[in-house]
Amino acid sequence: MNKTKHTSSPWSWHGRSEDHNGSVYYLKRPGHAYAVAMQPRYVSAEQWEADARLIAAAPDLLDALQAVVRIADRKTVEFDKARAAIARATGAANDPDGQELRQHAVMGIERAMSTRAMFVVFDLDGTLAINDHRQHFVQRPVGQKDWRSFFAACDKDGLFWQIARIAQVLDATGNRVEIWSGRSGEVIDKTTAWLAVNGLGHIPFRCRDEGDHTPDHELKKSWLEECSQKPDLIFDDRSSVVAMWRENGIACAQVADGNF
Repeated sequence: MNKTKHTSSPWSWHGRSEDHNGSVYYLKRPGHAYAVAMQPRYVSAEQWEADARLIAAAPDLLDALQAVVRIADRKTVEFDKARAAIARATGAANDPDGQELRQHAVMGIERAMSTRAMFVVFDLDGTLAINDHRQHFVQRPVGQKDWRSFFAACDKDGLFWQIARIAQVLDATGNRVEIWSGRSGEVIDKTTAWLAVNGLGHIPFRCRDEGDHTPDHELKKSWLEECSQKPDLIFDDRSSVVAMWRENGIACAQVADGNF
């Protein structure tokens, strides 16, 4: 994308005289000026001066507005107005393929990721790990669930690679990433080996203590209350846990229908 399609700045202006019509111009070097705008004959000198000052300031105004948009609160009407004004000024509003707007969006995401690190937490079972093959151990009536066998088979889990890739990218771009799992500590060796094989072994991992049967939503809420820094975003699947995160004001991306 060509960032400077308009005439280079700075722009200057002068009013109408006996020798010249009023104009806004770019002075490339002494004696070589390029007109940007000319004064219409029907415009008064007073109106032309006001218009000319505004036109001459346009490149600086565009640069300043683009700088403000990079750091502005994106959840405001003013931000949308500023972005629309930039699109009109740069021609992106007339870009049928939206290439310039998409490139601006990508640049904005990259800037946001590089200037404000997030704290992001990922669940493990059902979020990063595909554990359908062992669900039969716990899809039983209350009192007959075999949680020990369910956890023991964790080393055969598949990888939800799309979610794992998100975790890896966030970690690689300087964000704080952790994995919080309701999985029992009795399979910590199998778990850490599985994480290492799947490129997640370097990410801090937390699980429940062996013999702890606290419901997941209560367990993770207690971990949240221990944190000096609240997570900015959480990936989870279990509906009761997702509801708990959201009740505590945390954005949660539910990656599967976890009604269990």
